[in-house]
Order: sequence, then structure tokens, then C-alpha cells
Amino acid sequence: MADQSSNFALFQVSLKSLIIDGDKLLTLYSPDGKYDFPGGRINSDEIDDDFEQSLSREIEEELSVDFKFKINEFAFSSKRYYMKDGVKHHVLVVFFSASALNSNIKLSDEHSSYEWLSFSDIVKNPDKFVSDSEHKHLNNYLSLLKKQYNSDRL
Repeated sequence: MADQSSNFALFQVSLKSLIIDGDKLLTLYSPDGKYDFPGGRINSDEIDDDFEQSLSREIEEELSVDFKFKINEFAFSSKRYYMKDGVKHHVLVVFFSASALNSNIKLSDEHSSYEWLSFSDIVKNPDKFVSDSEHKHLNNYLSLLKKQYNSDRL
């Protein structure tokens, strides 16, 4: 039987957090002005760890160990890519919802700034997202959260 493995797509895996405080979402800005969210890729020595452990490490690296948060649950996944040395690298991004427990953010140099954006404001700018997939899935997820919030208030 012929080797079929050459037909499989290869993706790096990145873990990202949607840190929510009320109706605001912590939004980081990359140096090129695009929206980003706390998190990053899994290190090779974390391959056997839970995703939440790797994500916690990334959040502490990007926002400081003084920033307190709680990772809640899987939210959605999306795709993005980046170019390096003329090669396109595909990334599967796994998003988790999280709650901010304080506001002690000290941003690392990976991002230029941050702000807390309302759910409606963040999805108004699809061109600020790294990928169309990310914008689409975040928009759907936030719409579900808004419906759930409104039904809980009734």
C-alpha cells in the first residue's frame, strides 16, 4: 500500500484565551496593529501537558504573573497562517474562554498595547483580525454569549 501521509495537512497548534470582564473582551494589539488574544504555541516540553497548563504559561508570559485569571472552557477553533522565509505555516488556533480576576496587566514586548473592547465593538472591524476564520468564529461565539446573557437576565 502506498504511503498516504503526504496528503495530510500539517498545522502548528496555538492556544488563545478570550478573557472576559463583564461585557468586555481583553484585546491585545500586535505590532502591525492587528487584534490578538493572550496565548501562543505549545512548547515541545509541554506536549503531554493539558492545554490549560500551556495556555496559563502563555498568559502569564504576555500579561504578567500578577494578572489573575480563570480558564473556563473551550470556546471555538479557527485557522490562521504566517509567512516565514517564504514558506506559509498553517496554525490551528484553539480558543478558551477565561475570566479576569484582577486588572494587574503588565504587557510583554510581544504586543504594542491592549484594551478592553465591548463585544459589539470588536467584531465591527474584520480587517483588524489575523484571519477571516478568526473573525467569523469569534463573532458567532460572542453572539451566543450575548443571547445566553440576555436569556439569563429574564
